[in-house]
Amino acid sequence: MGKKVKETRATCKACGHVWHYTGEDRVTDVSAQAQCCPCFQPFQKKPKVETSRCPKCGSSAISREKVVHEIE
Repeated sequence: MGKKVKETRATCKACGHVWHYTGEDRVTDVSAQAQCCPCFQPFQKKPKVETSRCPKCGSSAISREKVVHEIE
């Protein structure tokens, strides 16, 4: 039995773009502030994903569903 990975599949209702993200990918208030302050930038491991808007067209009309993948 493999490891289970939980993520969210988001679909833009305006342009149809589909993207996936995990809880670790989401932008938080602290990480958004860290992007503004250069002293915090070395602590960021990877860029965060804005989950409330479509990354392609910027629309906030999106639907979300939880998906679980099993990997070995």
